[in-house]
Amino acid sequence: MLRTTNKDSDWTPKYYDIFVGLFVAFIILSAITTPKLFSLCGFIFPAAVIFFPISCIIGDVLTEIYGFNRTRRAIWVGFACNILMMLATTIVIMLPPLDFNIDTHNSFKALFAQVPRVVLASLTAYLFGEFVNSFVMSKMKKFQSAKFFGVRAILSTIAGQFFDTIIVVIIAFYGVYENHMLVTMMFSVWGFKVLYEMIALPLTTLLVKHIKKKEGVEHFDNQELKLL
Repeated sequence: MLRTTNKDSDWTPKYYDIFVGLFVAFIILSAITTPKLFSLCGFIFPAAVIFFPISCIIGDVLTEIYGFNRTRRAIWVGFACNILMMLATTIVIMLPPLDFNIDTHNSFKALFAQVPRVVLASLTAYLFGEFVNSFVMSKMKKFQSAKFFGVRAILSTIAGQFFDTIIVVIIAFYGVYENHMLVTMMFSVWGFKVLYEMIALPLTTLLVKHIKKKEGVEHFDNQELKLL
């Protein structure tokens, strides 16, 4: 039997830090793989679609188990780590290359020179998408009395990833590719993310049930929800 909690102060999580680490790792993987594009069934995707939906799933797990305010902390940690990654790659590019290592330098520069723009796009979209996703999850859990996890997982992804995908494609790729390609990319990536979540839902549901049992808590956000 799970103990019901209504405020963060009512309990101390056991596994929260593990999910935060995984969440941040997949956020960074998404940022550095975004410049790589590939085609699948006639649709254009950035390689980040392989990793970013996993961060969305982990975000659902965080909100469902640990609540909006603790998930908010994870979102801001991911934001800070992305900025650190952008600064680090920018500094590395600025370092003068050695003559015998010029090819490696040029390859690194070709890949990561796009990173500041991509990270700006990712960070802006990330904040909108993740906070919308987490807020919808939190409110729906209260409304549904913790039942029907799959419904709120899918609906929150549809809402959150709509904003995330449109923002990241416009900022990262506007002026780089033709407009019709951008529109195709927006809707194909958005649909892919939602489909990814739906396919992974049975495993996500099992994971949520398992971690809730381990934590021994069913948490509801009957507290003030803060963005900062």
